Amino acid sequence: MDGIYIYNNPLTNPSLEIAQQGTKAVLKYWAEQDRLGTQKAYEGRLMLLGRGKVGKTSLLYKLKDPDCQLRPDEPQTHGINIWRDWRFSVPQTNAEYRASVWDFGGQDVQHLTHQYFLTPGTVYVVVVNKRGSNTQDEYANLDYWFRIITALGCNPGQKARVLVVHNRFSGDGTATGIDLAELQQRYADSLAIDFHTVNLNEDVGALADLRQKIQSALLQLPEVGRDIIKGWPDVRAALGAWRHKRRITYDTYADLCEEHGIESEEGQLLLSRYLGRLGELIHYEGRNLLSNNVLLDIDWITTAVYGVTQNQAFIDNQGRFSRAEIIAVWKANGVTRSTDHNLMLELLQVDAFELCWITQGGDFLTPSLFSAKAAAAREVRSDLGLRFSADYLPEGLIGQLIVRLHALAEGEAYWRSGIYLKDPETNCRALVRQPVASNYLEITVEGAAPQNYAFLRRIRQELDTVIDRSFSRIQFTRSIPCPCSTCRQPNREQHYFPHTLLQQLLQDGKAEAYCQYGDATPIAVLLEGFKQLEKQSPMSFAERVRQLVSDDRIDEALELLNEQYPSDAVALISRDYRALLDNKIGGLLSGKEERRVSAQIASRLLAYVSNLPQQSRERQQPTTTEAVLLKQSAQLDRIEATGKDTNQKVTALGQILLHIGQEVESTRGDLFVSRQEERQFMRKLEETVEQLPAPQQPGEAWYARPAKAKIKIALDLLAFVPGMSLKWEKELSTDGARVPRSWGEFKGWFFGG
Repeated sequence: MDGIYIYNNPLTNPSLEIAQQGTKAVLKYWAEQDRLGTQKAYEGRLMLLGRGKVGKTSLLYKLKDPDCQLRPDEPQTHGINIWRDWRFSVPQTNAEYRASVWDFGGQDVQHLTHQYFLTPGTVYVVVVNKRGSNTQDEYANLDYWFRIITALGCNPGQKARVLVVHNRFSGDGTATGIDLAELQQRYADSLAIDFHTVNLNEDVGALADLRQKIQSALLQLPEVGRDIIKGWPDVRAALGAWRHKRRITYDTYADLCEEHGIESEEGQLLLSRYLGRLGELIHYEGRNLLSNNVLLDIDWITTAVYGVTQNQAFIDNQGRFSRAEIIAVWKANGVTRSTDHNLMLELLQVDAFELCWITQGGDFLTPSLFSAKAAAAREVRSDLGLRFSADYLPEGLIGQLIVRLHALAEGEAYWRSGIYLKDPETNCRALVRQPVASNYLEITVEGAAPQNYAFLRRIRQELDTVIDRSFSRIQFTRSIPCPCSTCRQPNREQHYFPHTLLQQLLQDGKAEAYCQYGDATPIAVLLEGFKQLEKQSPMSFAERVRQLVSDDRIDEALELLNEQYPSDAVALISRDYRALLDNKIGGLLSGKEERRVSAQIASRLLAYVSNLPQQSRERQQPTTTEAVLLKQSAQLDRIEATGKDTNQKVTALGQILLHIGQEVESTRGDLFVSRQEERQFMRKLEETVEQLPAPQQPGEAWYARPAKAKIKIALDLLAFVPGMSLKWEKELSTDGARVPRSWGEFKGWFFGG
């Protein structure tokens, strides 16, 4: 089984939240379901959206208590106000429905974090309080929210339920409401839009009808009444009771899961991801401090963000602030513990909210508060380019990308919606920008081939990371610039060819594509540009595969290898991985044996991708598995020929790799104290490959080479030579040689090698 395809599939077991985590998650879910049993779940989420001071919080109060008296001076919501306990009976059953109601702040700056919480499986209420006739401004407001919901709040093939509530203030003469026909037609494929008019202060009957309409929409959510694993609702309820603690350690969460029969770490992570998609918690698996904490209070978390984005001093200082300054802001908002401050600072940075980065001087910089004026820098010549466009571009996308790319910034040439970059090794330059009020993000690169392609790929990989983590539901169109002489002239608008258009023209038998100025370019030339961008360099590709293996996403790693570097070796690894999955489904493997085989496959994958850069430099043709085995066996023979002591040392190196590999598998996200250290480690691995000599008689001179080269040779032997055991069976025996016994010790040895 290569994968599970869920597009336009009315999946009910497991839910889409689980299926979207991949094949392994689905298999684990079914295994847990068989072991623990199932129960029905009647739950959903209601989100109140709209501008500030339109009545969202008032509607929340009326949902809680229809008889409550509304305050005319109700303060604006800052962040997110969540009521998690709206309960009502499910018709024709004895069950009770549990809904959580999210009231979002309406100020524009607060929309930066909305993108993290808008998810499918939600009923959306957009509140308006228009006075006078229907204006274009009101339509633009509704269109803005409809685009956001379409981009972030819809599963493919499903329509999101949207209710526009016109909160009529006293004296508002527009009792007939708003004509939504045009917008309903425009979003007919993605949104089911309804309308309701009410005066929350006076219309008792209309309010009752509105409550009933909202409850009906919640009951009709696609996954209401589905079967979920027994124990999951109990864990969710227990976490809710602890929400006042704001956060708990992951160990505490794991203990709670075990109390309810969820014993494996894999099953516990499966549940945490599921609850994360429902907005019940936030847990980051990839970073040390964040992975050790499970965050329960969303409103407390947004305090970290709004402490930055809404602070007038930080705004006046164009996004620059010190650690002491932000901690003072958090203390003023009731966050007083230093451990909480450290956690919040982690949340703001790379691989979390990606709102800011820390400078060498210790200050923090926040792109969303930078000057709107473009930085002054020498113009980037358009030698290469790429444009990503969509119906809706989230507010935070360009800011997150600037955070991820800041290390390549050309001096301080960045502003709110763009950044100039320079590759210090090749001197290629780039401009990344999202023009104001546009629906596209543009990358322009200056430099000679092939270095310019490599630089553009590097930028694109960071953009892909932002999209995959935060905006995976948005459908982007990729376009490449027209290379004709007219488009390259100053003061001429650059024409872009969408990739899908070029493919269609090619299918229609066309040989050339014409830009807006009538100039022709061979389609084959344009598509070759896309092909070069898709084709990663062996080194960057190897790093990407290593990351997938580290994240235990072996199926995705194999899919990438089969696409870009197919070979007999990859086919054999894929075959063995499919056999592993089949044996898991059939219950033929113990947990220990499953981990052993999985670690073996991971080791073979890592060994294969480590060879890619060397193969590329030597311009080798793809070789068969038999040829690889013969080559490695011959190398082993040469090493053995140098003496018994040499052979023992090579064996010891292989055992070190086994020992460290097992610790890597068990610790996962705890391997690196920072993203910077992780990158340093990966660069060291790249250096290993770069300095390896061609296979030769090793002799004693070979041992004078850095330890990194020894590790690489040992890993090759470990993965390909028949008879090498992949099982850790005994303590290392190296005749007194110093052997790293922990990951931390290994890193020190590795960096010092």
